[in-house]
Amino acid sequence: ECHVNTDDYTVFSCGLNGVCHEHNQSDMDSEHDEESDYIYESSACYNCHPNGEKDDDDDDDDDLLRKWLKPFKQKISNKRFE
Repeated sequence: ECHVNTDDYTVFSCGLNGVCHEHNQSDMDSEHDEESDYIYESSACYNCHPNGEKDDDDDDDDDLLRKWLKPFKQKISNKRFE
C-alpha cells in the first residue's frame, strides 16, 4: 500500500527505504544519474512517474504543457510533503 496513512491520502511512499517495494537510495541514485532534477523522495518520484511505472516519465513526451508545468508541480509537491 503506497498510502501509509489511511486517514490522509496525500501522504504516500513510493517504496523508499523498503516501504511497499525496494527502492534503496544507492540503486536509485545510480539509476537516475543523468536526471538533473532527480531527488530521492516520494513526491519527486510521483512527479516523474505518476503511474508508478519505470518508463512513464515524460522525457520522451511531446506534451509541451506538461513539460513546462513540471518545475511548478515539483515546487508545490515539495512544499506539500515537507
